[in-house]
Amino acid sequence: MNAQKVSSRSECLDAAKGICIILVVIYHTSMYFLAKCPEFADTNSYKVLQVFITGLGTMRMPLFFLISGFLANSAVFKRSWREIFQPRVATFLWLYMLWVVMDWCFRAYLISHFNPDFVHGSEAFPLTLEAFARDVVVGNTAIWYLYALVLFFSVCKLGNQQVLLTFTFMALLSILAKQLVPMEDWSLRSIASNAVFFTIGCYGKPYIEQIIQRFHPLRFAVACVAFLALGELALRYDAVDVPGVKFLISCCLVVAALDFIGLLTKHFQLNLLQTLGRYTLPIYVLHHFFIDVAAQLILPLNIPSAYADAGVLIALVTLTVANLAVCTAIYMLVNRHHGRMLFALPKRELFKFKPKARPSEIDQ
Repeated sequence: MNAQKVSSRSECLDAAKGICIILVVIYHTSMYFLAKCPEFADTNSYKVLQVFITGLGTMRMPLFFLISGFLANSAVFKRSWREIFQPRVATFLWLYMLWVVMDWCFRAYLISHFNPDFVHGSEAFPLTLEAFARDVVVGNTAIWYLYALVLFFSVCKLGNQQVLLTFTFMALLSILAKQLVPMEDWSLRSIASNAVFFTIGCYGKPYIEQIIQRFHPLRFAVACVAFLALGELALRYDAVDVPGVKFLISCCLVVAALDFIGLLTKHFQLNLLQTLGRYTLPIYVLHHFFIDVAAQLILPLNIPSAYADAGVLIALVTLTVANLAVCTAIYMLVNRHHGRMLFALPKRELFKFKPKARPSEIDQ
């Protein structure tokens, strides 16, 4: 019975992470590819697509962080700092620094040798080591999610004896993020606005489990209606930036998503989504490279305006599927021997010299 519940919960969370990483790739493809092509950006299809992407954006990262907090619960409450420092802090800091440097070098090369307008973040690209170091420290990078995980986990771990006080602090930080953080520090603002969802997942694990394990029609209906109503009111009265409004909208959609994904998991085999959910790390750190390369190769081509409307959806679906497939394939090919240090904290064994055995030793 318990094993079945744990298995069902794991499948549901993997599927939810799979959906989140797909939405992340879709969002960045739209922002850094479609939006840079005038033929695409001026179409009705693109405008409709932006409405859906914006709406789902209130769930994409909040659900991602909530799941991360949920999975960190036992490390926060049941394990010592000595046990969890390497897997929960050192590993993510290593991956953050490694991929931030690789992303910076790659974008610098593209900006220098190709069209800089097609490179993501080229407008605010740090040209000096000082500017780069500042971006790294405040999280103004494409890999800010990994940085946020370290910050959120550390705060929740330090405050695990004062749950209410810690939750209140993280909630206020998220609700007042736009008032506290300057607009130019967009990633730091994103980090602050998502802090409460990691905390909810970590401290509210029993309640999250109830949602996942048992679909409640009334709860699902209320969450959906509340999301639509709050979204409509926020847009009509231009209240999206009012403290607490976006938080409530995100909460409604996250609850509805967990209910719905949990229901789907019980009745269908979501193998593809679950597989993507287990590969979120490599997809997350690699997908920007794919988008930048695709932009340099495709955007200079002349796209007939007559096919632009249909081309928006075709380009989005094709590039998203190709991106997910390429990132997964690269991970499976590279994640072996010394390549493992690209996705995990390097171990001493990787750098130990192993002398070749002599023929006499092999014969023996």
